Amino acid sequence: MDVEQLIPTLAQETNRLKEESQAAAFETMRKIVGVTTAVFGTEVRIKESYDPEFPNERYVVLCAEVDAEGSDILRMESEWVKRVADISPNWHGFRLRVNRKK
Repeated sequence: MDVEQLIPTLAQETNRLKEESQAAAFETMRKIVGVTTAVFGTEVRIKESYDPEFPNERYVVLCAEVDAEGSDILRMESEWVKRVADISPNWHGFRLRVNRKK
């Protein structure tokens, strides 16, 4: 088979893999939001952010506002890290921001 004849098949396969990858990414994000909601017992806000020193490196920030004290917050954060790492071993593109309710 000629390379020219393979181009449509390769393009179709590339698109299929891209769609599967996007679906997997959304499913991973859904699971991480679910874990965040379960661990902190509150609604989660999501925003995109970056380090001003490295503006091309973007990451997702999950924000939770909790009615808890320092040691309880640290325990929840530790549980969050463990559970998110179980879902996505390469979770380092995510950040967590926890604020205490006023």
